[in-house]
Amino acid sequence: MKKGEVLELVRKFYQEVLAKKPPYEKMKEEAKIMGVSLRPVMGDLFNFATEKKERLVEIVWTIGKLDEFMSKKVKNLPKKEIELFLELFNELYINKLAREMSFSEKEKFSIELEIMKRMPLRKKLN
Repeated sequence: MKKGEVLELVRKFYQEVLAKKPPYEKMKEEAKIMGVSLRPVMGDLFNFATEKKERLVEIVWTIGKLDEFMSKKVKNLPKKEIELFLELFNELYINKLAREMSFSEKEKFSIELEIMKRMPLRKKLN
């Protein structure tokens, strides 16, 4: 697969998911259903979430939707193409969202988050 084809997958994700982004409350609800959650590694998530909660929910929702998209359309690609897809996606969308969430230089606020996805338990067959 060529870089243009991988870029086409990123464009397809944008058209199918990001361009049809629901309102904040719906994103919040869907993120819970997807099982995506945040855990602060460093810093105070409460103060951060209070200031930027809508953007934070948008990032969590986007990552959940990316996971769904990848499991359907990207998972069968060779590892190099998957890495290229994620790199392009990160450059085009995640970095932009992260910049929009930045606090001013005066606030000196720092946080590191771990994003987790709850996986359904598999039943053990005897």
